[in-house]
Amino acid sequence: MKLKPRARKAEWRDFEACFKRRRIGPLKHFTAVENLDTVFDPGPARLSNTGRIAPGLYSRRRLRDLHLEPFRLHRWGGKGKALEDYICLCFHLPVGILRAEAEPPAILVIDPAVITWKGTCFCPTNSASARISVEEILAREDLESFENLFRRDFSSELIYRQAEILVRDHLPLESFERVVLPECEAGYRAHRGLLWLKWRRRLLAHGGFPKVGFGSWQSWV
Repeated sequence: MKLKPRARKAEWRDFEACFKRRRIGPLKHFTAVENLDTVFDPGPARLSNTGRIAPGLYSRRRLRDLHLEPFRLHRWGGKGKALEDYICLCFHLPVGILRAEAEPPAILVIDPAVITWKGTCFCPTNSASARISVEEILAREDLESFENLFRRDFSSELIYRQAEILVRDHLPLESFERVVLPECEAGYRAHRGLLWLKWRRRLLAHGGFPKVGFGSWQSWV
């Protein structure tokens, strides 16, 4: 899908040149399969006359403001309150966290163009780690901070594999490239529901929809 324009960083052209030089691939976000209803069909706006809530991923603060209640959100350590305006994306899925999950998650594959948006921050390590403060994370918005995530000038190899991208407020449906569902009963139900939503959006001329398929999170590490 074509990503709708959004306010971009002053250096956005330099970021795009960096993506090409480093061959930057898509970003990832993992979530409980049961959360997909909230992501793709959040329903009507309860406290305004603005119609339906736009689908997509929302920060914790926006979820609260919109009275949306996902099935389960992952904890953010002691930084949950300070980073509640952000959505966490990664280059490589956190293997240790996902192995500890009781049920396999859904993977949302995200257009790396969101890196160029104003307010997007770059964390060189796991953002929940005590090794980096909230202030240090939020100060890293420019091209130099992004370049410093990598080992070499012409490589996508990260210094630390759990480096993260933090996007403010909302990731619209147009930023999703693909949805990867686990092959289990919850995944099959979600697949049927997403295909129905896809055809409904087409009938109502509401725009495109990401590709939906099955796969293991291990194949996206």
